[in-house]
Amino acid sequence: MKSAGGRQLPGAEIKRQYLGNTVYVLLLKDSSGGAKAGSVFPLYHRDERVRIARTPLASRLEANWWIDGNSYCNEQRVMNAGHQCYTAYDMAGTLWLCLQPAGDCLFTGRIVPGNPEGF
Repeated sequence: MKSAGGRQLPGAEIKRQYLGNTVYVLLLKDSSGGAKAGSVFPLYHRDERVRIARTPLASRLEANWWIDGNSYCNEQRVMNAGHQCYTAYDMAGTLWLCLQPAGDCLFTGRIVPGNPEGF
């Protein structure tokens, strides 16, 4: 990502951008839990701990999220088991999330102010 001109977002910036806002995520690769590449779903970050999602596999899913250093971390209950952390990059206004430690960039997305989905 860096060599392609992406700027890694520090943890404080990720938190500031996500808190109280919705990230519309585009899945770039099939997930191990059965969601297919090309799926789009909203992730509303209600507060500093809870995010609410509507995924291809669940109509409403609440889970925890947090910042660990410069990584965005979250619980995975449906699409994958356990928790995962991602490095976030901004490349020409597009958000990219890359799984750590593997570095696979599995999601891209855009941040929309507030809670347009009404979660």
